[in-house]
Amino acid sequence: MAKRVRARCAVCVGVFLALLVATAPAAAAKKPITGKLSKRGYTVIALAENGKAKAVRTKPRKFKVRPPAKAVTLHLRAKDGTYAGPIVVGKKKKGKRALLGVKAGAKLGKVKVKARKGYAKVKQKLAKEFVDATRKARAKKGVPIGAGKFGRVRSKNTKGGAPGDRDLDGIADPLDIDDDGDLILDILDSSNAARASQGANEIFDLFTGLPLSLEYTANANAPGSTDQQIESALPSSGSLLMEIIPGDSSELDCGGSPNPSPPPPLLGGLVYCSRGGTGRVFQPGVPPTDAPYFPDCCDPDNDGFGTLQPVSGGPGPAMFLRHGATTAQIGTGDVLIQRVTTGGVESQFPAALQFVFSTVPALVSYSDTAGHSATVPYPVTPGPPPTPGGPGTQGNGFPVAGPGGDVVVTLTFWRPQRRPIPPETGDWIDIGGLTYETIFQHVGPLPGGITVQKPCPQSAYSSTDPQLGPPPPLVPDPGLTDRATDRPASSTNTLTFTVNLTQCLTSLGVPWNSGEEASIDFLARVSRPDAPDGAIQNVWFERQ
Repeated sequence: MAKRVRARCAVCVGVFLALLVATAPAAAAKKPITGKLSKRGYTVIALAENGKAKAVRTKPRKFKVRPPAKAVTLHLRAKDGTYAGPIVVGKKKKGKRALLGVKAGAKLGKVKVKARKGYAKVKQKLAKEFVDATRKARAKKGVPIGAGKFGRVRSKNTKGGAPGDRDLDGIADPLDIDDDGDLILDILDSSNAARASQGANEIFDLFTGLPLSLEYTANANAPGSTDQQIESALPSSGSLLMEIIPGDSSELDCGGSPNPSPPPPLLGGLVYCSRGGTGRVFQPGVPPTDAPYFPDCCDPDNDGFGTLQPVSGGPGPAMFLRHGATTAQIGTGDVLIQRVTTGGVESQFPAALQFVFSTVPALVSYSDTAGHSATVPYPVTPGPPPTPGGPGTQGNGFPVAGPGGDVVVTLTFWRPQRRPIPPETGDWIDIGGLTYETIFQHVGPLPGGITVQKPCPQSAYSSTDPQLGPPPPLVPDPGLTDRATDRPASSTNTLTFTVNLTQCLTSLGVPWNSGEEASIDFLARVSRPDAPDGAIQNVWFERQ
């Protein structure tokens, strides 16, 4: 938990200083940076080294932004809310370096937007006094190497990088999905270098999750599963958890352009957190269909930016959103901006969504030491009680037993998937590097029985699969961690491990009698202590 504590302390210090500034003489406002884009509908983000930003919408193509620091880099967000790349203001070393640093007061003039290539550049050379040459990036023909790839590019030996861009790829760290240049998404990267990089500044954290029961599981590797089934399951159960940075109030800016004849005040933007969209605020005990839409529920000043609603009973200030979106509507490169107001002063913090769990881990087959075994026939027939569904669902649990009383099961899974990130090819990518956990949810009949909701201890796991090993030291939960990296989806990409279910329940002090069913969650989670991202498949077993 070290990194999270440091990050939160950094936020606390920032808030404290803001309060002090509010009682002291106001600092002189930075001179605005101006320019005119070649295309309409963009948001221009002036981003400082410490992660703070100032974002303005073009009117209709012109912009005027007061930067949060003397020198910044400029970035574009498209009308649909996705990252559109940095603005390049010069080049060096015959185009092998792109210059991105812009000083307060700069007049950029005309800026050509290269939408398909993921960047923009000034048409005329910017005056030298307005260029910060320390903010540079590795480039090809003057184009930053991270452009069009959301920063997921190989970049080694950066010697500390540039201010706010540790891997010199031209994509500022808060918007870079791989800010240490090792081709591993930051949220999946458990290396010390990655944690140090991500914990250096004030950050706006985004986490995704997807829980599904066996009968609603679709996996790109499972025979019988279709993209249509996947796209149906994701909106119904997918979630987005957003950490709320401390302040008097926090609003969420999800893009869009002003509506000339409101309501609503904005058109476009990310559908899952914009007016009239699909996102609903989750609260415990409230049925999903009764949850209020966001930001419609929570926008008292009617500016299109909803006030973030903390989930009650959560571990910290965060909003839990059921996003209700398909993979075409939510995914890598979505840019959300948290607008935090403290003492009447607003600070802005942008973040880029790194990926979304589009599927869950899918049980391929199981066997026990008593001779029971089965291969799961996807799609599994649903059957709400009292009518049983297919094998492995409530009321029709997979049979298990064991000599000597120990129920020991060997399980084979397909990994969960995400959509590809350029330049990846194919329709789906198997997600590697996750930690697999077994969590008992319930033992016995419903209603009734025993609600458990606790994981199995490390001693209950074993595996001969060369791709699996113990979790990294900083991961607090027991399980087995996948050593494989992300790769194109394939039905041959499986992993296998064994769990002593009896030992698990004994350690939790829970009995499991013959004839009783048990509901078990198989969780594939990010292998970091500070990231709750994960995908869950729920399966039922019956003890014989």
